[in-house]
Amino acid sequence: MAAKTPIAALAVFVAAARAESFRTAAGELAVTPGAVSRRIRQLETRLGTPLFERLSQGVALNAHGQALLDAIAPGIDAIDTAWAQAIERPAGGQTLSISVPPSFARHWLGPRMAAFDAVSSAVDIEASQAFIAPSWQGDRIDLAVRYGRSPWPGVAHRRLMTDRLLPVVAADHVLARDRVDPSTLDWTAYPLLEVRWPARQPALMRGDLPGWADWLAAHAGPGHNARITARHSHYDEALDAANVCNGVVLASHVLVADRLASGALVAPFGSARYIDTPFEFALITPDQGQPPPLAARFMAWLFDQAAAQNCAEA
Repeated sequence: MAAKTPIAALAVFVAAARAESFRTAAGELAVTPGAVSRRIRQLETRLGTPLFERLSQGVALNAHGQALLDAIAPGIDAIDTAWAQAIERPAGGQTLSISVPPSFARHWLGPRMAAFDAVSSAVDIEASQAFIAPSWQGDRIDLAVRYGRSPWPGVAHRRLMTDRLLPVVAADHVLARDRVDPSTLDWTAYPLLEVRWPARQPALMRGDLPGWADWLAAHAGPGHNARITARHSHYDEALDAANVCNGVVLASHVLVADRLASGALVAPFGSARYIDTPFEFALITPDQGQPPPLAARFMAWLFDQAAAQNCAEA
């Protein structure tokens, strides 16, 4: 079977190639320059050839990179155009925009939206870390899902799901095949990857999110000299990197639940080997007024989806 085309990485490559700058591309894509650099290196590894010349003042496409850009840029542009057309809304009536963290959009909300019967005409998912003030006045309803520690000042918030972290690996990883006790494992043999959400909330900015050191202390015991190989800003980056380097990702159970259920990912030490976090996924709404019918219907559906996952994991 042919390897899956890395569409997300190719889109990053096109942005970096056109700008001839990883930093500029990172700004356009709302990720870190390091995240762009990792995506490019993953592509170069898969292709077996460099795509850029690394210069003292930046980067420049080489012949291989220019050939790839010429071949795929029209396709990436066509995808962007088709997506823009798909999310256009007809004139008249209310529309609802829900602003959510990109990883939450990609791994939890997006796959469930087909179950909401208004998605084709009234609901738009905006994947962004930027906080958008909620509103349900006029023709446009703005809501948000945020990850962090409540309360959020100046708005109403309702918890959707609490979060906990557990190690996951690809289905073909050696740890997925040969289940072992984490206390007996040589942790220096495996790249360990974490995700650190780019967020404005002070608790997250202080680094209060638990990580590998906390999980190892809780489940592997003292004395393990493990080293964090990389910290990523999105789960797509971390999971892609883990596939390339045979790594282990300390992941949010909310965001990997579907992949664990499908078998694409495996929790090699079991679902009970997790650590709690002090953070939650919460729905952010205006603190005054009553939700219009479209907002009320969407909110009820969203809480039903969250409750279903909570019950499945209880």
